Amino acid sequence: MKRLFLCAGFLFLVFLLSACQPKKDAPETTVEVPLPVAPSREAVFTYNNQAGNYPARIVLTLPGAPVLVGSVYLKLAGIAAGDHCLALVSAGGKELVLTEGSRWENYQVVAIEDNRIILMQNKEEEE
Repeated sequence: MKRLFLCAGFLFLVFLLSACQPKKDAPETTVEVPLPVAPSREAVFTYNNQAGNYPARIVLTLPGAPVLVGSVYLKLAGIAAGDHCLALVSAGGKELVLTEGSRWENYQVVAIEDNRIILMQNKEEEE
């Protein structure tokens, strides 16, 4: 009986060690992992190669989807009410705090309401 266990243990050890050895005829495999591409701040597409296709009026709502203005996405993150209403806006990854009458690029905030803000394009700066 002791001899049977010894023989079985020896066979188990031989099979275990032979299974762990790499095959000599197997080709080496290499895997190329693509590197992540850094995000670009360039516009994906411009109509007729013209810059300045901007809407005259922008309405950002809470909750709402981002609005593309030029090559920047605008999203209303929140509104703080108090003596003066403040609108927290994300513009292309930068956070802005806007009040009624304040300007962003060539837009002016004309109204801050409970769940939305309205921006109008400044006509005097276009000419």
